[in-house]
Amino acid sequence: MIVYAEAMSFARLLSLALSAALLVGWAGPVAATNTTEDTPLRVTLHDGSVHEGRLTWKQSKLWVKGRKRRKIPYGDISMISAPPTPTAEELAAEFGKRAKGLGADDLKGWLRLARWAAEQDLSDEAAEAYEKALELDEQNAEARAGIGELKDGGDWVAAGVILGRKRQQLAADDHDGLVGLARFCFEHQLHLEGFDLLVQVLTRDTYHKDAIKLAKPYTRRYRQRSALRFPLAGRWKASEDKSRHHQLKAYATYALDLMKVDERGRTHRGRGRELSDYFTWDQPFYAVADGTVVEVRDGNPDNPVGQIGDAHEKHNGVSLDHGNGELSWYVHAKKGSIRVKLGDKVKRGQILGTVGNSGGSALPHLHYTLISHRRLSVPWRCESFRIVAPDGTPIPVRDTWPREGWTIEAAEPEPVGGATQEKKK
Repeated sequence: MIVYAEAMSFARLLSLALSAALLVGWAGPVAATNTTEDTPLRVTLHDGSVHEGRLTWKQSKLWVKGRKRRKIPYGDISMISAPPTPTAEELAAEFGKRAKGLGADDLKGWLRLARWAAEQDLSDEAAEAYEKALELDEQNAEARAGIGELKDGGDWVAAGVILGRKRQQLAADDHDGLVGLARFCFEHQLHLEGFDLLVQVLTRDTYHKDAIKLAKPYTRRYRQRSALRFPLAGRWKASEDKSRHHQLKAYATYALDLMKVDERGRTHRGRGRELSDYFTWDQPFYAVADGTVVEVRDGNPDNPVGQIGDAHEKHNGVSLDHGNGELSWYVHAKKGSIRVKLGDKVKRGQILGTVGNSGGSALPHLHYTLISHRRLSVPWRCESFRIVAPDGTPIPVRDTWPREGWTIEAAEPEPVGGATQEKKK
């Protein structure tokens, strides 16, 4: 089954500023919610033991592939969570430990350490290691590039100077040229400048394949600012993007398509010929966090089952600005179901509308994604939900990204003061 999703209009978002603080809030590495990435998770058992690794969901046991492969019965699992992200201090200490193990004349070792530090966003430590390499070989091209220099007419010059020259030669609509220039920036430690170039391209051409590919190492390391609840309640299946259609769009890279299922994993009653046969149909979706409504689409028709036609851009939905550079997009809402209007202040857990089959959708589902940096999809984590294992065992999950293929259970928000909000724990 392939479920197609289109993004909401970006007209209101293009004015968001991208300052020199572009990468503030980035941390290494955070997993994505798509089929192309499979990062480790932490599994805590009822006996208190903890295991970390990549997860494979078998019928009766969870396979955790870390230093060793462990097969854990689902009933033994107390919780699944994201491994703690190392702090800058911890990474700096690890750098020091690795540096002490290197000989003073180990050129390859210092270059290897510099690359490791750069991957951890330890810019000062990376520069220190590259300088050590240059003490051993002052003409080493990798080390020179590592400190942001390259040869120009026989002399080593700052890469930023060359960048300025190259940028003046490119037109604003030369997207391929700008992407090539971004690649140049990344090769010479001009990461902020390179990422800014990619955002400029993807603002104008959200389908630019090379720009999406180059941006992904940065978007997947994004550190989420908002504390999010799951956007739905009850039992939902996160569809697998087997067609990889989300990967073709900068605004949908980490999106999930969600369909409500019953205890047997079925998405519909009977033969599923009518929209009302689908458990997803007309189910409420909720504000994942406090925010302001910055876009509303309503009034577009819902597609008959299995039919899209020319309805790709004719979707209904809501965009919320969470006030910290992050926005939530809800797409494919039911016609006439939106309960908020432009400019409304909404609370976490408040009903925004109900799920339908509008726009680029062949079957009722909710397309949800978190957006940052004007129009880029970024990874998103939820504070609390449960995974239903293949054998039916519910497993609590904390501060983790919902992943494609998971069957997810989320709590029902509680009505408070006339608006539906999340139950207080």
